[in-house]
Amino acid sequence: MLTLQSASDAVVIVDVLSFSTAVDIAVSNGASVLPYRWKDDSARSFAIEKDAILADGRSTGGKYTLSPASLRTIPRCTALVLPSPNGSTLALSAMGVPVYTACLRNARAVAKRAATHGPRIAVIPAGEQWHDSSLRPCLEDLIGAGAVLEALNGRLSPEAEMAVATFTHFHRDLRGTLSRCRSGKELIGRGFELDVALAAEHAVSAAWGQHYDKRAETFPTLWATLKRNIPAAVGRGTEVREYHKQAGTQFPPNPSTQLDLLVRALDAAVQPQLRILS
Repeated sequence: MLTLQSASDAVVIVDVLSFSTAVDIAVSNGASVLPYRWKDDSARSFAIEKDAILADGRSTGGKYTLSPASLRTIPRCTALVLPSPNGSTLALSAMGVPVYTACLRNARAVAKRAATHGPRIAVIPAGEQWHDSSLRPCLEDLIGAGAVLEALNGRLSPEAEMAVATFTHFHRDLRGTLSRCRSGKELIGRGFELDVALAAEHAVSAAWGQHYDKRAETFPTLWATLKRNIPAAVGRGTEVREYHKQAGTQFPPNPSTQLDLLVRALDAAVQPQLRILS
């Protein structure tokens, strides 16, 4: 990862089953996803700090989980902390370059967006983990990477050519292929057949999820994106003040809290495809 990001204009992480697909569905609904480390006890306090919802375990039957199907009705402007062992962890490890998550659903949209940063695009199939935490290569992520690369112009590395060839070979029966691969069979065996079906849909989404490293974000970049939405943001801020006035509660006096409210209002006012992931 470190070698690739230093030589790339943008990085695209592909975790088809299921982080990238979950992000696409959440972002398409206008929600924000905050990636987080897998099985980290600090995730709950992080969610509280960010005024976000912490995703439940997939098998717990919780309202929002890593299951893409559980996120089909997530409300707009919801902030969701979504830990995962592969895609989320990789998103957090990349710094200094624009980082996107892609799946089969939004492969073309992500490719188009990533290409705006320059010609050197690193597409990383996340893979899975064996029980001993060692890397388990995944067919579905290689197919997903091929779908992104197929939509990019320019010269491909031999590894990228292999990914495109894999996507081309399987693209006529993506649902059948994902259902038969190891990760898909595991999910279907656990009762998550719909997740596999959602992940197998190709080029059905125009959304793209970008992981923002706030430490690298510059004010001019943020301002250029948000300045046209100030009227809507001010209107939302007025609504918040009016709510506190009618409820008889004090409007948050902490300057940092007011800043957080303003940033959230601005973020909610921009187009649905632009969501802050962290």
